[in-house]
Amino acid sequence: MDEEYLGNDKPVNKITPVVSVSVTTYNHEAFIGQCLDGILMQKTSFPYEVIVGEDDSTDKTRDICKKYAEQYPDKIRLFLRNKKDKILVNGRHTGKTNSVKNYTAARGNYIAICDGDDYWTDPSKLEKQVNFLESHPEYVLTFHNARIVDENDHFLSEGGVPDKLKKEGRGIDIIAGKWLPTLTVVFRNGSFEIPKEYFEVLNGDAFLYTLLGHFGGAKYIEEISPAHYRKHSGGIWSALTPKERYEERINTRIKVLNVVDKKYRWVIRQLLFEDSLYLTSCTGGLFPKVKQYFSAYRYFIFRPSFLSKYLEVHGAILRKLFNIKRFSGEGY
Repeated sequence: MDEEYLGNDKPVNKITPVVSVSVTTYNHEAFIGQCLDGILMQKTSFPYEVIVGEDDSTDKTRDICKKYAEQYPDKIRLFLRNKKDKILVNGRHTGKTNSVKNYTAARGNYIAICDGDDYWTDPSKLEKQVNFLESHPEYVLTFHNARIVDENDHFLSEGGVPDKLKKEGRGIDIIAGKWLPTLTVVFRNGSFEIPKEYFEVLNGDAFLYTLLGHFGGAKYIEEISPAHYRKHSGGIWSALTPKERYEERINTRIKVLNVVDKKYRWVIRQLLFEDSLYLTSCTGGLFPKVKQYFSAYRYFIFRPSFLSKYLEVHGAILRKLFNIKRFSGEGY
């Protein structure tokens, strides 16, 4: 394990945290302070730790993290990562190693996530989510609403949590990739081991939720103020084109097929079928479009839900004549 900045004899190292808050950050100079402030303002009846993985930024993010660690030795455990440990996925740098090392360092019964460019707004967030999980062992995670803002904190849109998921998030819903705002999630630590496929996908959060869905449901908590997810040019996912996003979603689902329980594989195949069809709309040229369209059928199996999805997708394709706009760009 990497050495902690300021050593491992700080006040925070001597507590037994109930929650570990994982913060991964890279080139978030303009945002990391607001992120940490939103975590440090939490009012809880239990101890918590903040694990910051600073991923060898080229701006002043590392300096800011050091100042916070020095100011809050009772809360923050700072790890200074090295760029040589970064993993490439399809030629793109990712924070996979940083994330996994944060999870490995987490000592709490629960793990909360807030990337360095996002922030929380409700000081009772952790208290409410943990209290629910403590009294409801049938759930593996809790989450709440989020709003999307730009790099200047201007409101862009609501987070878009599906109404069905707000009412009842079953394990199969999480496995199926129903979108959860990652910065709002608190999940049970130690529920699973990270498989090698995790390091082969760009959208690791979606992969993480698929693993968690095997161990329980997801509870939406209405009473927590929305967290703020920041959409900006420096974000890995935000920088992708719609075609690249579909391709990454498909890659993630293919890798998920290797780790998901056999009884859930039909769900992943349905999603692969759907996304492969929609990728047709982003494919240039008649022959490539036709080739992409027919390639989707490698995932087709005869189930009522497949037939329903078949009609839904083809209705959209016919209306838009292979030029549909369906994917919002968020989530799995």
